[in-house]
Amino acid sequence: MAKNRNQLKALSGGLLEPPFDLNGEALNQWHICAPELHRLGLLTDERKPILAEYCRTVAAAIEADLILNKDGIIISAKNGNPKAHPQLAISQKAWNRALSLGQKIGIGPLSRQRLTVKDAVTRKRRKKLIFR
Repeated sequence: MAKNRNQLKALSGGLLEPPFDLNGEALNQWHICAPELHRLGLLTDERKPILAEYCRTVAAAIEADLILNKDGIIISAKNGNPKAHPQLAISQKAWNRALSLGQKIGIGPLSRQRLTVKDAVTRKRRKKLIFR
């Protein structure tokens, strides 16, 4: 397996290497997303930090969801009245942030299409500048 990982690292120019601070579920998300984004040509040095933050955010959302699954979304306040579990707000914010970050790096068909077109236009502009 190490040989295959080293081969992937060489072929990707290091783009598939996760940041050193990713661990747990965030690292798992990296290993799910990075190879596919690289295969599609959407993983760049500029997008790598956004992908890392996306992975951290998805991990936080999953953690909040696991707590909600265990405790339920309604809990008792100190006075005994029912109230929304605090993890509910964390989950919602994290998933909204993940959606926003995902759109910036090509996760989802519409954002992927938008980024692919944008990258093609950028490449075309660079060629014009280089070959003038």
